[in-house]
This record gives sequence, C-alpha cells and structure tokens, in this order.
Amino acid sequence: MHTPLRSRTNTPTTVHTVLLTVTRVLLALFLLAGFLVVMGQVIALALGDRELMELSGTSMTDAACVIAGGAGICSFLLLYTHAGRNGGTMECPYAAEEADS
Repeated sequence: MHTPLRSRTNTPTTVHTVLLTVTRVLLALFLLAGFLVVMGQVIALALGDRELMELSGTSMTDAACVIAGGAGICSFLLLYTHAGRNGGTMECPYAAEEADS
C-alpha cells in the first residue's frame, strides 16, 4: 500500500506559512522604512538640518537595507517549499497520477 508523502498534499506546510508571513511582514517594514527615509530627507531639506539629513541617509538607510535583505532571503527560501516549486499554488502535481492508480 502506497502512503502519500506530506509534500504531496494540498495543505500548506508550516514552513511555507511561516516564511510567507515573515516575508510579508518584512516587506511592509521595508516599505515603511523607505518612506521614513524619504520623509526624513524631505524634512531635513525643508529645515536645512544637516544632522537630520545625515541620520536619514545613514542610520535609517542601513536599517532599511537590512530589513530588505531579510525579506529577500525569506522570499528566496519560499521557492524551496512545495507551493514555491508549483508556481505559487498548493496543487499537487502528482494528484492526477495518484487518481489513475
């Protein structure tokens, strides 16, 4: 009797769910950080504040880049989950073969 593997089911795996959630959270944080960097620079230009401009261009930008890197790594790892290998769907490529046998 053939026992189907867990990876052949149509339910998302815990790893896929966690990676997808973390990717979405990090992406939202990256977009927020990018917005804060730009707004900080706009305000610094308007006020003529050199220190605020340096803060916006260095420390805040470094944080945004680290967050973006984390989001990129998580999204890359999503490709190695079952759904990622199937083009983003949770459909089982072996379902037709198993139904025939």
